[in-house]
Amino acid sequence: MKAVKATYLSLYDKNLLIKCLHGKTQNNNESFNNLLWTILPKEIFVQLKTLLLGAHIALLLLNSGYLGFLPVFRN
Repeated sequence: MKAVKATYLSLYDKNLLIKCLHGKTQNNNESFNNLLWTILPKEIFVQLKTLLLGAHIALLLLNSGYLGFLPVFRN
């Protein structure tokens, strides 16, 4: 029980949990990859231009959410 308790106590360290606030994940690359493969599923082959567009859209969503599209649509 003592071994498990030490691990459990380390998991709710404030510095660790701050990284996960507001829907953020601890690993930003994992979050970006998930978003990219949601937009462009791995099972479907796309050309390089489509892949780059999907990567730009995923990056915009990751950094700014849907509000990041407002300047794009205004132009």
